[in-house]
Amino acid sequence: MIDYIRDNFNGGKPIWTFVLDQSGRNDTTTTLSLWQSRKFGLPSRVKTRYGAGTHIVGMTLMPTFSSSDAGRSVAGYSVTTQWDPVSGTLASVNSSIKSSTWYNKVIDLLPAFMSDGDPRKGPAAELFPLGNVIGHPGNQDGTTNWDTIRLPSSVPLGSRVMFEYQPGLWTSRTLSGRTDRGDGTADYKVVEVLPTNVQDNATLLGHGMAPDFIHPALHGVLRTVSRIPQSEKSKFYPAA
Repeated sequence: MIDYIRDNFNGGKPIWTFVLDQSGRNDTTTTLSLWQSRKFGLPSRVKTRYGAGTHIVGMTLMPTFSSSDAGRSVAGYSVTTQWDPVSGTLASVNSSIKSSTWYNKVIDLLPAFMSDGDPRKGPAAELFPLGNVIGHPGNQDGTTNWDTIRLPSSVPLGSRVMFEYQPGLWTSRTLSGRTDRGDGTADYKVVEVLPTNVQDNATLLGHGMAPDFIHPALHGVLRTVSRIPQSEKSKFYPAA
C-alpha cells in the first residue's frame, strides 16, 4: 500500500522518512541466536527493499511477566530467565540490538519502562494511585450487574483501573465511556459488566500492564513515554 501511494500519488517519493523497528516483542523462543535472527531479519528486508541508506531506528525490548496479585505490586511480578532484562536471554537480545549495525540509531526504551525499585520488573498498579471510588456502584446486592462507576474526573478515559472492592480484595475494570459531572467527579462506563459488591470509597489504582502482562496499559504507556529522555527521542530521522 505505501509503495502504491508512493508511485501513484506522491511523485515516486516515499511517504515516510524513517523506519522505527520495535519488532521481536512477542517472540517466544528461548534460543538467543534464533531470537536475534528473527529480530534482525526485518531491518535486513527493509534495507533490501528500500535501499541500504534507509534510516532505521531500533528499540530495546521490554520483558513479559506473570503476577501473583493481578499486577497490583512490583513484588508480585515474576520474570523467567528468558525475559530477565538484567541477566537473562532478553538482556543479551537488547545488548545485540544496541550494538547492531542494521540500525542507524537505537532508542533504549527499557530504562523508561522498568520500575524504579526492581530493574527486572515493570510498572505495577501501586505506582499509579488515583484516589478513591466515589461512593459505590450498583445496588450492592451482589447479584445485579452494574456498568457505571463514579471516579475522580482526573482518571483518563481508556484507563484500566484496579480498586479494593472489599478489604484486601481487588478487582479491575476498563473505562470505555465517561460523563463529567462538573464537580471533580465523572461517571465512567466499564467494559467488564459484573455484580461486584464495592465498599464505600474503595482505594483506586491505575494498571501499568494489560492482563496478559505483555502489553502496557494506558498508565504504563504514559509513564514510559514521559520518562524517555529527549536525547533518545531526537534519534528520529532527520534529527541528529
